[in-house]
Amino acid sequence: MNDEKKTKEQLINELGELRQRITELEGLTTERMQVEEKLKTQATFVEKNPAPVLQVGYDGSIIEFNQSAKEVSAYP
Repeated sequence: MNDEKKTKEQLINELGELRQRITELEGLTTERMQVEEKLKTQATFVEKNPAPVLQVGYDGSIIEFNQSAKEVSAYP
């Protein structure tokens, strides 16, 4: 149905739905920015920490490590 054939009530309802969706998207954007900030903080912690830091996955794989961890490990 094109816009010319929509009733005023239909257009108002559609506008309300669009406003709700915008609010949802704004919330998701804020959440994404918070997660990105946490990831930056974590990366800085790992990189700048003088102590060995090693993050291991549930399967035992190494996910992330810093220079100190590399220096004390047996791995090249």
